[in-house]
Amino acid sequence: MAHNLEIIQISFPVDFQLQPIASQLIKEKLAICIHEFSTVTSFYEWNNTLESSKEKLVHIKAKKHHFKTIESIIMKAHPYDVPEIIAIPMGAISQPYLEWANGI
Repeated sequence: MAHNLEIIQISFPVDFQLQPIASQLIKEKLAICIHEFSTVTSFYEWNNTLESSKEKLVHIKAKKHHFKTIESIIMKAHPYDVPEIIAIPMGAISQPYLEWANGI
């Protein structure tokens, strides 16, 4: 069944306080659900140097047409120069979950 949902994945420093952004996104009905995962280790190149850092991973389940608004909110609050903000298409979704999400 066709749907309009995606997962927006973002990594944040482990000490970043997600609660204010999460509350805003939920209250403004921009996000359906937000998951904050435990610490992950990221490896990447920055300024020609191999780096690694401890981060937390966040998944925001949202309707596709909200991506740009969510991206703007994240960019204003995120401490990184180039934060990871990517949309991952959802494949199959259970009908009860889809009905719940579409009701938001």
